[in-house]
Amino acid sequence: MKVIFVGSLDAHSADLELIKNNFMSLVKHLAENDVGFVVRSVIQENDARIPIDCLVLAALEEHCNIGGKLSKHSLVVFKEPGVTTTRKVTLPHITHSASTAYRIEFYKELLDLVDIVVGVGGEFGLLRLSMLCEWLKKPIYLLPGAGGTTDFLWQDFFKKSYQTIVFNDKERIRLKQSPMINENNPSYPSIIYDLILLVNKTVEARMTKSSDIITPDNVTAPIFFTSLKKFSIGLWLLVISIVISLCSIAYYAGESGLFKQHIGKKEVYDKTNNQQKP
Repeated sequence: MKVIFVGSLDAHSADLELIKNNFMSLVKHLAENDVGFVVRSVIQENDARIPIDCLVLAALEEHCNIGGKLSKHSLVVFKEPGVTTTRKVTLPHITHSASTAYRIEFYKELLDLVDIVVGVGGEFGLLRLSMLCEWLKKPIYLLPGAGGTTDFLWQDFFKKSYQTIVFNDKERIRLKQSPMINENNPSYPSIIYDLILLVNKTVEARMTKSSDIITPDNVTAPIFFTSLKKFSIGLWLLVISIVISLCSIAYYAGESGLFKQHIGKKEVYDKTNNQQKP
């Protein structure tokens, strides 16, 4: 299993040290269980946000320093065109150069390398990626308590996430009991590891078998409105943006048509008046 952690942490958070300790312990626990990692070659753009990729590399370095093993196939460093960083990755790794920086294609190429996405804190990048995961049916899990977009998405995860249809009641209860990353919990790494495995295996096995899909020949009013309730936040944002764009196009097209119609009537009126003049 290969995992990518996506997001960033608030450098001024009162819980920063506790979050970092829990997160790095989780990464080292995953490495001990032969989990592979994909990290983006990023730079810290400002002092306010700490890219989660930097913490993943720091945790893996600690893992190796205390005698842990890491093969070159266990770590993939994903490079974005035009982005350079002075940090050298000294760990055994494979370098993957993205073919484009265009965000949708860039994220698709990134997701092809991983089995599951795990959100940690984050801002708009995580929100965009979560929407793409929905379209591609890629498993995604969130570490609540990290703040940012992760906590925003976690609030409605069990109501509007596209994945929830594949979990049974017992599995949903396990997910709802996910420990907070900003709380002291010695068992945090092992619990989260088990939950990541649960999400990855369950979504991968059951998502393609789900028949909970609306098609033109089976849609009815009750099915339609029931399905609307299952739309995720990301999908609603996409639908709303499309509707707004269509309304704007229709409005400007209508305005243009009315303008041309008005000009046409004026030309006819002027021509008629000119013919009536002696």
